[in-house]
This record gives sequence, structure tokens and C-alpha cells, in this order.
Amino acid sequence: MRYQMEKTLHKVLQRIALLIQADRCSYFVFRSRNGVPELSTVLFDVTHNSPFDKNLVNPNVEIVYPTDMGIVGYTVHSKKPQTVADVKKDSHFSDFVDKQTKYTTKCMLTAPVMNGKEPIGVIAALNKQGASEFSKSDVDVSVFNILHM
Repeated sequence: MRYQMEKTLHKVLQRIALLIQADRCSYFVFRSRNGVPELSTVLFDVTHNSPFDKNLVNPNVEIVYPTDMGIVGYTVHSKKPQTVADVKKDSHFSDFVDKQTKYTTKCMLTAPVMNGKEPIGVIAALNKQGASEFSKSDVDVSVFNILHM
């Protein structure tokens, strides 16, 4: 069952990356381990045509961090989409993942994945291609695709 959910999420992330022209998208699951809330990578560096097997994160090498860290963590707490034109100027930004992956995030769009009123994860779209930031319509497209997966 979980494997099928991840495949569906992968297709949704591919579609979002294509429609909003994101360099890449990722899905972080929100969970609690030993009573400590955290985020961990499930699908990482998804592009509009990247293969599922390349993007599915092995649990042994997942990136895990606390929910009080980064824009993705802030998205879990706010339960609202975020658009950040310049991550270096945003107080919530943490370069923790960039340092681990040697990727440079410039702009970002995040949206919570909700189960009722509770967040179960966050999608993140990075670095709008052909523009310096994501737009309000990019947020609408992303949220629509999440709601209709």
C-alpha cells in the first residue's frame, strides 16, 4: 500500500515540477519518533521526467531533521503554503539539506499535505526555471494537484 502511495506522489511531483517549471521537487513526511516530531525525505530531487527508483529515498539514507528547522518545518507548523523569492533573506531558511546534497536553493515553494486538519507531509519545489521566484498561480497549481492526487 505504501509503495503505491509513493508512486502516486511521485507522479504528482513530476506533474507539479513540469507545470510550475521547478528545477526539482521533494516530498517530506511529517512523523513523530520517540515523541519527537520530525521531517524526513521520502521522494527527493524529482524532476518532470526522473525515474521513481532514482527519487525514492532508502530509509537507511533518508535526511531527517526537526520540525523547528527550515522553511519545510515552518510549513508544517503554519499549515499553509509558503513562497520564498530569496531563501537567503528568509529567517526560516536552513541550508542543512543544501550542505548535505551540494545543491543551491535560491527560491522555494512549499505546501503542506494534510489529512483533515493535520499535516502529514510537505512538498517542496525548488528554483523556478526561467524566473526568479514562484508565483501565486504556481501555489494554486501545486495545491490543486495535491488535493486531487
